[in-house]
Amino acid sequence: MYVILICGVLAAMAAVRLQDKANRFEKAEKALYVVVALFFLVRFSIGQDTGTYHWLFYDVKNPLADSLTSHMMRNFLYTLCNYEIKTLFHEFRWFVLCSNLLILGAFTWVIFRHSRHLAMSLFLFCAGGILEVYYGSGLRAGAVMAIFIFAFYQFLPKKQYLLYELFCLIAFGFHETALLLLVVPFLVPVAKHFKKKPVKTLLIMFGISAVLCLITTRGFEELGYYLIDKYGWDATWTHVVAYLRYQEFSILGLGMEGVFLIGILLLYRMADREKLDEFTSLEMMTFLFSIAIYISLAGYSLMSRVSDMFQVIMVILIPKLIGAIPQASKRLIAFSAAALLNLFLLYSDLNAKIASINHTEKFQISMREFPYITVFDKNTIDTLYERQ
Repeated sequence: MYVILICGVLAAMAAVRLQDKANRFEKAEKALYVVVALFFLVRFSIGQDTGTYHWLFYDVKNPLADSLTSHMMRNFLYTLCNYEIKTLFHEFRWFVLCSNLLILGAFTWVIFRHSRHLAMSLFLFCAGGILEVYYGSGLRAGAVMAIFIFAFYQFLPKKQYLLYELFCLIAFGFHETALLLLVVPFLVPVAKHFKKKPVKTLLIMFGISAVLCLITTRGFEELGYYLIDKYGWDATWTHVVAYLRYQEFSILGLGMEGVFLIGILLLYRMADREKLDEFTSLEMMTFLFSIAIYISLAGYSLMSRVSDMFQVIMVILIPKLIGAIPQASKRLIAFSAAALLNLFLLYSDLNAKIASINHTEKFQISMREFPYITVFDKNTIDTLYERQ
């Protein structure tokens, strides 16, 4: 419940700042950001994957050998980080703190440098799924998101494409979904075409996505079974192949991507283009490309995490577009709609997390009594996650 309350406070500050022409509340906004960031920085997050990450931390013995032989430790850089932090600090709670520093630190660095609406950006980080789904549970994917958003805003505006690609390869060492992030520089010419002919660009892109959906829905499942039958499960790369063997189409997920598509296009249309920088076109194309990926792989609901990797740029893009809407009343309406959607997503994520934890762990939690535990609370952490 405390997460929802914090997001409510951030949303209220964001709404105030949208109407604050004299910047009277700028210092208050920064202070609120720092307080909330520190609050989550030292949080020991309880998620549906926390038990697995706890086991991985204590079980790693040789990073290179383990990454070649264990499916759960297949991501070498992540396994190496586990090993080094275990060697230095011995306890999983300090690994969680290091993970928090990486993810929240990278997002904060980007937000302070590239967002004019700090509270809104932090609200989107907390409510839009990043906090509870990745920062609070999927640590490998969360690390990829942190590296990606840093590289995206640090290198691409300067056209430093090789450095961007290098950071994506580093991210690949934490999770294989990062491989698709290498595509972003190739979207630059498409972004220029989108700026000139947006309707034509969208029709072509989503037409291709629909065709790819038909191909992947039929062909990927057969490919997955063929590869497993031929190579077996011994090689760790076959872990990814497993995702191709089980189809699960989500009408709710596809519908939500449709809402994202309509919403981002409406914000772009409402914004004053004179207030948007040249880089906005690539941001827009990257976000739209993430939706196209989801459509292309719509038969595999687990693949939604690939789209999520790209969509973390919403913490900068959405405040930029809303801030560029000329009329104050329309800015407030646009943000209110975005806030309600993200609060709904947050409530759904929390419900799903609680249900999963109550099903898989030895302890029970509820929405009203969702626990806040810090990394310094050794006794509670040891009680919840006993080493086997």
